[in-house]
Amino acid sequence: MITWRRLSDDELAQRAKALESTPVTYSEVGATEGVMPDGWRQDRYVRTLGSGDQVWAEASVNVMRWVAHTHAGVRVIPDDPPLEGNTVMLAFGVGPARVLAPCRIVVVVDEVDRVGFAYGTLPGHPERGEESFMVERLLDGTSRFVITAFSAPAELAARLAGPIARQIQRRVTNEYLDGLVPE
Repeated sequence: MITWRRLSDDELAQRAKALESTPVTYSEVGATEGVMPDGWRQDRYVRTLGSGDQVWAEASVNVMRWVAHTHAGVRVIPDDPPLEGNTVMLAFGVGPARVLAPCRIVVVVDEVDRVGFAYGTLPGHPERGEESFMVERLLDGTSRFVITAFSAPAELAARLAGPIARQIQRRVTNEYLDGLVPE
């Protein structure tokens, strides 16, 4: 969904609330956690964050605080830690346009060496599919940020934008990845 003005947090929250009982726009819920479905564009990005307990602790907290998203310039409403079943509205600017992307948290992981979540798209999102944001700690103590997604254009604007939409998607994903790298 595209708008030409910046919506207030309250307006975004109202839009998210209106979609609370709406099902996601795809049937393969949770597939970013297992076998990725055929017939979708599939992406997997990995960024090494560093080693040690402090890197792990900061990254595992920050992923759940939407730090990767805010680093990329994405507003998340509400910005509470992801809780399975919650509906969120993502909003970001592309030139003079504001893209609104409603999502539902479909997976939350809180394990000893793996923390994160996945959200699925709702009606009004320019894409259909799912994206996960996981911080993992390997046996050698290295922490890494893994983004996994499957998607397809959902709205006419996304289909018409083709390579431009894909370029925007990659830019935002790289910003997500940069957002958890320790300074």
